[in-house]
Amino acid sequence: MRVLGTVKDAATGVPLPGAKISLYVREDELAVLQSDSKGEFRHESESQYLGEILICKVEKAGYEPQKVIQEFEEDEVTLAIKLVPRKEEKIGLTFNLKDEKRTPLKGVNISLEVSGEEVGVGISDKDGIFKISLSPDLEGKTINYDAELGGFVLASGAVLLKKETSHEITMKKITMKKPPAPPSNRKWLIIAAVVAGIVIVILAVMIILSSSSSSIYVASSPSGASVYLDGSYEGKTPKTITGVSAGSHTIKLSKSGYKDYTRTTSVKAGKRTIIKANLRQAIGSISVTSSPSGASVSLDGSPKGMTPKTITGVSAGYHNFKLSKSGYNNYVGTTYVKAGEKKRIDVILTKR
Repeated sequence: MRVLGTVKDAATGVPLPGAKISLYVREDELAVLQSDSKGEFRHESESQYLGEILICKVEKAGYEPQKVIQEFEEDEVTLAIKLVPRKEEKIGLTFNLKDEKRTPLKGVNISLEVSGEEVGVGISDKDGIFKISLSPDLEGKTINYDAELGGFVLASGAVLLKKETSHEITMKKITMKKPPAPPSNRKWLIIAAVVAGIVIVILAVMIILSSSSSSIYVASSPSGASVYLDGSYEGKTPKTITGVSAGSHTIKLSKSGYKDYTRTTSVKAGKRTIIKANLRQAIGSISVTSSPSGASVSLDGSPKGMTPKTITGVSAGYHNFKLSKSGYNNYVGTTYVKAGEKKRIDVILTKR
């Protein structure tokens, strides 16, 4: 007994290699074969099956399985198997895109990905609908989507895939913040009143601060004396010293030819302290003798008498003096007199 056969594509007639062929007789498996590169298969057996029924089952990936029943009328049976391509069941996914007012959105760009891999892209139609068919292998998996349209916020999300899945996406418009409206006349009046109040407060504070600041006015006779406040030089008299803190302070006046003037005064907050000083001339005396005596004495060009001579009321400082006597050389010198000092000058005149 011999079984011969071919396996071809029912639509194209192309031979199909690798098809699985199972042969049965009376529920008993006779043989399991595989079609060759030409789509042919062959089986021979010494058993006799005349009058028996042959059952042939053919399977191939991507095709609908087929079962053929043939009676053994002769020792040889020839089978021509034509397999019909299997229609792959797709997963249907539908997106319904609308704005917040439930208006359908046309032209929304949609991209889909599963586990980081892109599985589809598309654009919504005039009714805001986007449909796509996906591989059945994706059933039960989560698909991530991004929906993008100008003037709207990017919409992102995820959907669990079933055989038929429908999902609605609501997209929000991008809103621009409006600038604040200009204040009304009443608001302007309120603002002006607030500003005026602030200005008044500032002026009041300035007046208070001004009134609370202290000063010292210093004058001297004669004027032009150097003024020192707590050891710090402030200028010449007459002088007003401002910004003086309340409390005890020391004023010192100094002028060449006069005794220093020192005074400690108490300054009150916001008050003006006045100090007037009569400077006392710093004086000393000079006692002049000569050998021989009877010489004329002049001090700073002014005649003072004959030696021996005591000159009183001499101001402190440097002074020029001159002694002259007939038959003798003039004697000219300079001396320094301290306040309260009794200066002594002894001169020996030389003959001409």
